[in-house]
Amino acid sequence: MILSFTRVVAYTHIPIGTLILGGLSDGMGFGLATAGAVWATSGGVASVQHFFLRLRLWRAGYIPWRYARFLDYASECILLRKVGGGYIFMHRLLLDYFASLDTAESAHLSS
Repeated sequence: MILSFTRVVAYTHIPIGTLILGGLSDGMGFGLATAGAVWATSGGVASVQHFFLRLRLWRAGYIPWRYARFLDYASECILLRKVGGGYIFMHRLLLDYFASLDTAESAHLSS
């Protein structure tokens, strides 16, 4: 029977605190990189784009900052109806009016 012995090399010139801190920093770096990759692939980029779109539209004066609250208020006033996660117009006449504004504006811009 042949016995093999493994020799454990101890680095005595490196303090244990340095080894622990090095391991912690490597682990934190790997963890943050992994979390960033998972965040980016699971919709994180889209949520940041959504936020900046809302910010830009709000600053331009096109939408109120609390957009969901505004839509809920319009729903309470029976202008909109909440359907699932979205809203639809309650009145066909109101829908047609807003649709004609878009076509009238685009016709005005093209001439």
